[in-house]
Amino acid sequence: MATSVLARPFFLDVYGGNMIAGVSATFRTGASHAMERGAILQDATALHIIMGRPHPLSPNRRPSVSTQISTLRRLLYGWEAHERVTGEWFQKAAEVSDLL
Repeated sequence: MATSVLARPFFLDVYGGNMIAGVSATFRTGASHAMERGAILQDATALHIIMGRPHPLSPNRRPSVSTQISTLRRLLYGWEAHERVTGEWFQKAAEVSDLL
């Protein structure tokens, strides 16, 4: 069993100003391919975010780290509309973290 998120090189700043990197999936490593029955164990395992300052030579602008943390807090507390995809995913993430 393994968990993976679509990998993109962080150091090239391909995420730009985006804080959300994606959602990972858990799959069976012994499966021949993703379409094999039972290959995907969980299609949404974890929500991945990126925080930090951009590379000094990057043309992309990013809010301060404290603003990024504030935004994450706001999303996890459910202040984003649940009708939006972002609100839906962060609501699920907050529900799971309450169980831990």
